Amino acid sequence: MEVKMLSGFSPTDGTNQLLLQQPLVKKVESEMDTLHFYLDELSKKTQTSTFTISRRALVTNLKPATIRVYDYYLPDGQATIQYSDPCE
Repeated sequence: MEVKMLSGFSPTDGTNQLLLQQPLVKKVESEMDTLHFYLDELSKKTQTSTFTISRRALVTNLKPATIRVYDYYLPDGQATIQYSDPCE
């Protein structure tokens, strides 16, 4: 799963450890603007993952960012959704 950060936001310290405590999460990589976490499996059941981000810079006219779910070995089969700041 690839989570692009909203402009001006980045994963907080401890986010990797928080994700690794969740079922199915096997590996986490974070960058300033992207969070990658690798799941053991995907199913048709709804799955929720929780992580924290923090605002590093104030950005006006904030645009939605994307979350992409894909099979690492078959990236053509993917789903992408946009999310936005729930406080706006």
